[in-house]
Amino acid sequence: MFFKKYKLAQKSLFIHIPKTAGTSFRSAISMHGVYSDYGINSKSTNFEIKRLIYEHNDFYQYKCNFLNSRQQWLCGHVPLVKYIDFVSVRNIFTFLRNPVSHLLSHYNHFVNHKGYEGDLDSFILSRNDVNIQTIYLNYLPLPLIGCVGITEYYADSIDLINKCNNLKLSVDRENVNVSKKLTESNISSEDIVKYTQLLNRDIEYYQQALSLFLQRKEYFKNGKEWVYAYAVVNNHSITGCAYFNRSDEYVVLDLIRNGKSIAKLNANSYFSSFPKAVFPRSRYIGFTYPLENSSSEDIFDIIVVSTGQKINLEPLKLLSHN
Repeated sequence: MFFKKYKLAQKSLFIHIPKTAGTSFRSAISMHGVYSDYGINSKSTNFEIKRLIYEHNDFYQYKCNFLNSRQQWLCGHVPLVKYIDFVSVRNIFTFLRNPVSHLLSHYNHFVNHKGYEGDLDSFILSRNDVNIQTIYLNYLPLPLIGCVGITEYYADSIDLINKCNNLKLSVDRENVNVSKKLTESNISSEDIVKYTQLLNRDIEYYQQALSLFLQRKEYFKNGKEWVYAYAVVNNHSITGCAYFNRSDEYVVLDLIRNGKSIAKLNANSYFSSFPKAVFPRSRYIGFTYPLENSSSEDIFDIIVVSTGQKINLEPLKLLSHN
C-alpha cells in the first residue's frame, strides 16, 4: 500500500474560548504570525478582517488573502464554524476548562475589570451563553478537532501540541487572575450541585475532551499515531469517518459486537457530513456497515487495527424502537 506522510500545513486556526488560558496560547503563537478576530470593536482585530468580514461580508476574498499571506495563524473569540473552511481540521486548536471553574473565572473577571456588583446567581441570569464552550465548538464533534488542550493541564497540552506538530511554543502563562472574589472552595456544596446541573452540556463536553486528551497523551508517549474518528449508529447501520494525525494512508478499523470481531472496515469512502470542514484525503475517510442482524441489546466498539485505539468513548448501540 502506498504510504504518504502528512506534513503540517502552514495555516492553523485557534478558537480562543474566553477564560481558558487562550491569551497565553495566543502569545505563544505570535512569533509565527497571527491574524486576530475579536469582534469589530476590538483593537486586537486585524484591520483586513474588519474591512472584509465585518464591513463587506466577503469571506472568500479574506480567505484568499489569508492563505496567500505570511501569517500562519488565525485566532479569536469566534465560533469554530466561522473559519473552519480556512484550514485543515488537523490544524484546528482550542482549549477547554472545567466548566465550574470557567464560570467562576468569568464572574471574577466581570467583578474585577467591569465593575460588576451582583452575586453569582444574578450574573448567571444575565447571560444566555452559560454553556459557552459547547456553543463555540458545536459545529464539529470533538474527536475530529486537531487538538483540544485542557486548561488544567496547560503545560502538558502545549507539550503535546509541540511534539505532535513539530512546534516550539512557550508554556508561559499570562493573564492569570490572582484576585478572585469567588473560588470553588468558598461555594457551598449545594450551589456546586446547582451550577453543575446548569452547566450540564459543558461538563459532558469537557469530560469527553479530557478523556480524549489523556488517551492521546498516552498514545503519543508510546509512539503510536493518533486517529481522529467519529461514528454514529443510525437506521440499522453504523457510519463515520477516521483519519490519522500525520499519515494520509486510510485507516483500517475492527468492528466489535459484544466482544467479538464481525468486520474489518476501510475508512476510504467519501464522507459528506460537516460540509464546511476541510478533511484530509479529499474527504475519502468514511466508512459504513449494515447492522440488519443486530438488536438494541448489542454493544458495539470500533478499534483501530494498527494501534488498538478504541475510537468510541462510550459503547455504541442501536436505538430501541419499543
